[in-house]
Amino acid sequence: MKYIIILLFVHQCITFDIPKSACKTDLTIDNNHYNVTETYNVGDVYPTDAHYDPYGNLFFVGYGRNYKGYFFNIKVIKQNSTEAQNITGLPEGESYSIAVDKKNAKEEIVFIASETLTYIHENDTGPLKLVKNIPGKVTAISFDYSGNFILGTYGKIFKYTANINVCYHRKT
Repeated sequence: MKYIIILLFVHQCITFDIPKSACKTDLTIDNNHYNVTETYNVGDVYPTDAHYDPYGNLFFVGYGRNYKGYFFNIKVIKQNSTEAQNITGLPEGESYSIAVDKKNAKEEIVFIASETLTYIHENDTGPLKLVKNIPGKVTAISFDYSGNFILGTYGKIFKYTANINVCYHRKT
C-alpha cells in the first residue's frame, strides 16, 4: 500500500501542468518550426476575436475607424478562399463578438494577443511567456484542429503551418 501511495504521489508531481493535447509547452515561430503559408489581406481593419469552425472556415471581427466613428464587422474567410467576406444579415458596423461551438484544441493554454503575443498554461503560477518573432502588433490568434494557427495584425491575417508533421508546441 505504501508503494502505491508513493507511486501516485510521484506520478502527480511529474504530470503536474503538462498540457494534455499539446506537443510542446513553448510556442516558437523561429527555427523553421512554423512557416507563413497564407497571407490574407483584410483591408483597413484590425482583426480580433478570431475562431475556426470545424470545417476550416475562419471567422473574425474586424474593427476600425471611419468618419462615423468606430465600427465592428464580422467576416469569414472560407476554407478554400483567400478573400475575407461579409456575413449577410448582420448589422453594419455593430457586430462585436463571435463564438464557435467546438472543443478548443488548446483549451489548457490561454493566449493573449496585445502589443505582444503572450500565453500562460492553465496551472502556471509564473509570469506570462512571450512568443518571439511575431509579425507586428498582434490583435488576433486562433488555432485550427491540426495545431496550425493564424495571427492577425493591422490589415492582414497570417496563417502559420508546421513545416513537418511533428508538433513543436511542447518544448522538451
